[in-house]
Amino acid sequence: MQNITLVNPDKCTGCGMCYNICPTKAIDMIADDEGFHIPHVNENCVDCGLCLSRCPQMKNPLLLRAEHCYAVIAKNKYREKASSGGVFPALASYIIEKNGVVFGAAFNDDYSAVKHIAVDKQSDLSKILKSKYVQSDINNSFRQAKALLEQGRLVLFSGCPCQIDGLKSYLGRDYESLITVDILCHGVPSPLAYRKFLAEISQRENKQIIDVDFRDRKYGWGKLIRILFSDSSSHYDYNNENYLRAFTDGVLLRGSCFSCKYATPHRAGDMTLGDFWGIKNYEERLDDGKGTSLVMCNTAKAIALFKAVANKFSVVMEVPFDDVTKICNKANGALVRSMNKPQMRKCFFRHLQKGDSFSVACRYAATSLLDVGIL
Repeated sequence: MQNITLVNPDKCTGCGMCYNICPTKAIDMIADDEGFHIPHVNENCVDCGLCLSRCPQMKNPLLLRAEHCYAVIAKNKYREKASSGGVFPALASYIIEKNGVVFGAAFNDDYSAVKHIAVDKQSDLSKILKSKYVQSDINNSFRQAKALLEQGRLVLFSGCPCQIDGLKSYLGRDYESLITVDILCHGVPSPLAYRKFLAEISQRENKQIIDVDFRDRKYGWGKLIRILFSDSSSHYDYNNENYLRAFTDGVLLRGSCFSCKYATPHRAGDMTLGDFWGIKNYEERLDDGKGTSLVMCNTAKAIALFKAVANKFSVVMEVPFDDVTKICNKANGALVRSMNKPQMRKCFFRHLQKGDSFSVACRYAATSLLDVGIL
């Protein structure tokens, strides 16, 4: 047996490379007890070994050192559509202007899940904009991207660094018309935990959810979840409340995120985007409280794209690579290290699995609570 079952499930990132590359459709991505998709091999397997040989977790990734780094604030027409400084909407809009296709994470129709989709119209671009704090189902987007690249289409593919490495491993070669963008990733939350959270809010309010915004700007640049209902009322989840607290504390993150080999200043994508937390202490004028993006151009393709969209930015300042790592070491650790696994993570998922509500699971997983104390 030479297939993906030989990979330790604890190391699996759920990137979907094996699902996309299997020539006989012998791999299904099925949710585990914590709600994270992991590969399962079915009876179609012919033991060709392709999934195992291409699995990113079976080899060291080829990571890139940024040639240029920038603090960027895009023009308002782009920044108002974004969670941070507005760089991704500017990039995506440019790619579509050039008859290209942009891949990114989008909610499904009832906002209960997130999946990767392809967008080639400006009118659809909003679907893949803004942060979504739940792991995206990559589905067959790697196959779609390859088909477009083989046709000579320009493709911008955005995702977590493990997804970008999965795409590159799937393709097996570079395409001049492909530009990959990885995000500074704190870790990917459980789809099960997210559904539990959403269901609890909907049931408590007894209202239909028609929109979810993980980075609402009511109080400026920060973290504030807004859930919008069909009667135009809203529920807000703040930094110190249920979902965002569980996200920042790490109790709902995928197990492999705590030993992430992509949490390093050397990156998987052509370009890296993230919040430039801490930039105010470096240069105060670069933080107006509405969002500033960190842009790391890791390849010549990224540099060319960045220059091509320069007219869509209102503020651009180059920041030396070493200064970026120092700033992020204090203010955005996702660039330099994985977070530590919370002691109460298992407790959180154990309560979800036995049917408790999201808020109850959070209360039991609070770091100040322990089920048993040994003196």
